[in-house]
Amino acid sequence: MSATVAAEILSASSFYEGVREGLGLELEREIDATLASLSENPLLYPREFGPVRRALIGRFKQVIFYVVRADAVVVVEVRDARREPPDWEDRGYRKGDQ
Repeated sequence: MSATVAAEILSASSFYEGVREGLGLELEREIDATLASLSENPLLYPREFGPVRRALIGRFKQVIFYVVRADAVVVVEVRDARREPPDWEDRGYRKGDQ
């Protein structure tokens, strides 16, 4: 996991911890469970754009964007699902890419 993604998770966790003690830890556990799920079955979650897939953490309104590579699952971003999605083309992804 990249330092940027880790920072995004930490930021979201800190926010939820400020809402209620222990809530940030609950978010981290749900993210970990989702990451374990997608590592076992990376095609489980739908495509968002080209090769980028999204896994929703519904209770917390967070989304994990990731790409399946030949030998790995690469987490691209974790963000609040209510925000506009990233401009994937600006990040080098193309709609027809698989």
